[in-house]
Amino acid sequence: MSPPERTIERLTSTAEVQAFADEARSERRLALDTEFLWERTYAPIPCLVQVATADRLAVIDPLEGGDVGPIAQLVADPEVELLMHAPSGDLLLFARRFAVRPVRVFDVQLVAGFIGLGSSLAYDRLVERVLGVRLAHNETFSNWSKRPLSPTQVAYAADDVRHLHAIADALSIEIEARGRTAWAQDELDRR
Repeated sequence: MSPPERTIERLTSTAEVQAFADEARSERRLALDTEFLWERTYAPIPCLVQVATADRLAVIDPLEGGDVGPIAQLVADPEVELLMHAPSGDLLLFARRFAVRPVRVFDVQLVAGFIGLGSSLAYDRLVERVLGVRLAHNETFSNWSKRPLSPTQVAYAADDVRHLHAIADALSIEIEARGRTAWAQDELDRR
């Protein structure tokens, strides 16, 4: 079941980001996604970071001075499980920009493959198949480095983490019921 609609917070100060990170650390889970620019650059440039706890949904804009450091610390925290979809590019960004390595990642796309939903299911399709929610994914080719971001861009980006907790919970129940949890965990650890 999909969570109720949540207001998208904009975390602009280091104190706000740190408080959000502290809340995620106490829950031991964080939904995480990024929008980044990697055309004509040697390394990905973070343009927007989207985060969600069980109750909160927020974006951090590093191009407008948002401090992503407290979130980067969570990426490397073995006590915090990161809920992500196809995270390789996002995690490379954190490795190169913040010198952190992920420790606990729950990739919903990978786990979906282990229960027969397909191993390369796009996020909007996964949300629809698992939760019955249709997303308006109309900003796929946005210029994330151009400011100001439109409300539509921010809503699109926030949707990338809005449902990750519910999807991860549903997939965990299903993979456990099929007796494939160890298989998925082996692959998650390997990656």
